[in-house]
Amino acid sequence: MTESAGTSERGVLKDYVRGLISNGVALGLLYAISCIPGMRQYVCLSLALQWGVFIVHALPNTSEKFYDLSGSATHFSLVAVSLCSAARVHTPRQLLIAILSIVWMTRLGTFLFLRISRDGKDERFDSLKRVWLSWLGAWTIQALWVTLIQLPVVLVNDRDDVAPLGLTDALALALWVAGFLLETLADVQKFVFRADAANRHRYITSGLWRLCRHPNYCGEIAICVCQNAPQRPGINDVLDSLQRNTVCTGTQCFETEADAFGLTAVPSANQPNAMFFMMMMFMMLVAVMMKLKKPAPTITETKPGSSSSHANQPPPPPPTVS
Repeated sequence: MTESAGTSERGVLKDYVRGLISNGVALGLLYAISCIPGMRQYVCLSLALQWGVFIVHALPNTSEKFYDLSGSATHFSLVAVSLCSAARVHTPRQLLIAILSIVWMTRLGTFLFLRISRDGKDERFDSLKRVWLSWLGAWTIQALWVTLIQLPVVLVNDRDDVAPLGLTDALALALWVAGFLLETLADVQKFVFRADAANRHRYITSGLWRLCRHPNYCGEIAICVCQNAPQRPGINDVLDSLQRNTVCTGTQCFETEADAFGLTAVPSANQPNAMFFMMMMFMMLVAVMMKLKKPAPTITETKPGSSSSHANQPPPPPPTVS
């Protein structure tokens, strides 16, 4: 009895430590993001929405039902505030990027809410819900995730966009649509597969999942890269802000590496580096969609004593004469 109680206490202590680490790391990164000029209000908004849902519903009900839906609402709030707070006329690129972000978050949030409504729970959260601090960490991390995902959108909407639309924007839009369709189709195929109770804990190996281990993640990565690729000036401002506000001996080394990859002093969105990156994403998507399943090699089983088992073996050496 005493041994069981001691094991339980150690498990609770471990959960508290995990909660301290997850909340501490996420809050530290959120604080670093808030040091970027104009980002403090977005960090506070993201945290307020996530912690609000946690306090009102998740903690008293020990439920993750609105976890993903609240994430989508936080995505939408950050994008909406970035469009409404700045007193400037937004360009077609800024509006297009905001619309693409809203379309993506609406589709993903709706799908995840339908999935949790069908399943009733997400088993991945079971270990986190034992202690309130570790359970809070999941919501703090989501606030960080939403802020990081929408950081390029917020930055590009918070300044004047002087670069005209060009080939990079057209290519990015085309690949964004391809990534969106890839992620949507992969999610639908897995949703239908898991609807069968016999497949609840099985890994799907049909459809797009036959060609790629995680086609939904592949599509989502393509969406994020293609949506943010035309926003190079905004990313440069992040690097410049970090250089001004970070006291670190390695800053100059980081800046040198950034120069080597063309991430600093980029005058417009139509840079060869951005085009090269877009072409890499295009080739990745084509490779996933065009990959064919190779038939498994046939293996002919032979009996140890049959002649065919010795067909390819060298002849035995001649007997030695004593």
